[in-house]
Amino acid sequence: MKARLIVSPETAIRFTKASVLLAYMFALSDAKKFRLLLFKIFRWISVLLSIALFIGLVFSIIENIEKLFLVLKALSIICSVVNYVAKVVIVRIYGKEFEKLQLTVTNFVENAGKVDRKIIQKFVNKCWKFQLFVTFGTYMASTAFILGPLVQPQKFPTDAVYPFSTENFPIAVIICLHQILVGYQCSAGVAVDSQMAIYLWYLCVRFEGLIIQMDYVKNQHQLVQFIRNHQSLLL
Repeated sequence: MKARLIVSPETAIRFTKASVLLAYMFALSDAKKFRLLLFKIFRWISVLLSIALFIGLVFSIIENIEKLFLVLKALSIICSVVNYVAKVVIVRIYGKEFEKLQLTVTNFVENAGKVDRKIIQKFVNKCWKFQLFVTFGTYMASTAFILGPLVQPQKFPTDAVYPFSTENFPIAVIICLHQILVGYQCSAGVAVDSQMAIYLWYLCVRFEGLIIQMDYVKNQHQLVQFIRNHQSLLL
């Protein structure tokens, strides 16, 4: 009989955090001011790099409007870039709320009792394979685009058009690295959905724990405490 692989809640959270590092959306809660400043600088640099590729792809569509394959390819990358930038903006707007929620989830998992931990583990067992598949799938999709020049007659991973010559070797290297970085940032942007899913799972775990707790309400004091716990979740 094969041993079943068990992924702990802590491992699932660490994996999810690692998968979205390149998105520069979630700063470390205990980061110092200097590291936090660097994080914000890198985040907006990543957005500017994404916008630069977006513009190059738009020019590519205009230039190759009669080539359906190139247009569809550029549109697929543009959708990923827009998805990434939109999520950065949303996380920036609600940054404080996400930071509090992330800290709450981490503390809850670290201090969960036996009942809550059993519920958490149940959700992890249900979802970790799907999350692993989606995360690796999106990064492999970017890798496929990045390796495109090895199998297709193109110079760079994308067909972005630039208003300057790309024949110079240093410039070509910079453009290639730029497109590779943005590609993996777009993958991280897709993986952000897993980070959001953790917050939803947290609420499901808390409500399921309340349902179990309701069975043990025997007196008025326990009922009042149960109602308070329920209200705290709603707020």
